[in-house]
Amino acid sequence: MSRYKNLAKKALEESRKESKGVINENLLYEDGITERMHPQIEAKVRDGKHSLSECGVFPEGDVISSEMKLIRERFKEVVKRCREAFDMDVVDNSALMKEQMPLVMGAMTMEEKHKEALEKLAVEMIMESSTYQRVLLNLMLS
Repeated sequence: MSRYKNLAKKALEESRKESKGVINENLLYEDGITERMHPQIEAKVRDGKHSLSECGVFPEGDVISSEMKLIRERFKEVVKRCREAFDMDVVDNSALMKEQMPLVMGAMTMEEKHKEALEKLAVEMIMESSTYQRVLLNLMLS
């Protein structure tokens, strides 16, 4: 019996040494989600080259990385909300773009009429936020 156990251990060790690509379609998308991320974003998630990959706060050692789980859950939530907001069974990007583009153009037209006031408001908000952060920091240090 131990001979077979040793053979199995050796085979397992050898398989770990070989660099085999893992098919992880099901690791990124759950059942019921037919929508897919943009191919470039999906590739970055699969290759671990996304904005969360270098932060070092996620535990390692699971089949599905913690950041992939987080990204997967967020994608699922976005799809769900999009389906609800636009009363769709499946998110149709082209239909959404057709519907949203006139709204974006309208918003840009409205913004243009108030450009200076919006810029001033943005600066005030940043200054207020910075002041608020300094006050909080001073309170924490005292």
